[in-house]
Amino acid sequence: MGDIVRVVDKEKVDSMDKFIDLVEGKKGKKVVLEIERVRGEEKVNKKFTLYSRENPPQGEGPLGVTISSTEIYYPFIVVRPFVGIYYGFKEAVFWGKMVIDGFIKIFRELFGGHVPQDLSGPVGIFAITSQVSKIGILALINFIGILSVNLAILNVLPFPALDGGRLLFIGLESIFGRKILPKVESAIHTVGMVILLMLLLAITARDIQRLVVAGSIARFIESVLK
Repeated sequence: MGDIVRVVDKEKVDSMDKFIDLVEGKKGKKVVLEIERVRGEEKVNKKFTLYSRENPPQGEGPLGVTISSTEIYYPFIVVRPFVGIYYGFKEAVFWGKMVIDGFIKIFRELFGGHVPQDLSGPVGIFAITSQVSKIGILALINFIGILSVNLAILNVLPFPALDGGRLLFIGLESIFGRKILPKVESAIHTVGMVILLMLLLAITARDIQRLVVAGSIARFIESVLK
């Protein structure tokens, strides 16, 4: 664990797909891996000659190892807060784009007359959170961060009852130079809140139904993420 594959048979590896392609092309033959092994602050480069199985068991690759594209990085303690801010902002931007793309997909499906399948409410969030918490505290913190980005973007949507709806009214007032009647704005926000609550109840009911049908949280999560 923690070994980083740098070279496969004298070819530099810069992605997980390239690693898989190189190993797959060596089935039934020997393959030389050059890895970087990190132990604390020490880095050691090593070479291993392995046999790439031609017919590996189901669910296993030719080498029988588990690989990940995530690299563990340990910066100096002094710069860790700044590195954390940089990567935290980078992750927030990445997940922000993912969330926006998800909302666009949902609206397309709704306007196309289809019920979004990859939509989940409080029950689904609770199920996924409980599963993520079993992995560890860091995974849980990361997942909470993703939820925060999701809720932040949802909250600024120009829909009544959300902060984005209020910003929309402020924008309209500045454009037309007139203040919207408080009673009218209050009524629109009330209607928006009722719609949101009804949508929330519908999603929760579907989540409970899927959880009962799945029979377990793990299977339920699989159905949510499909």
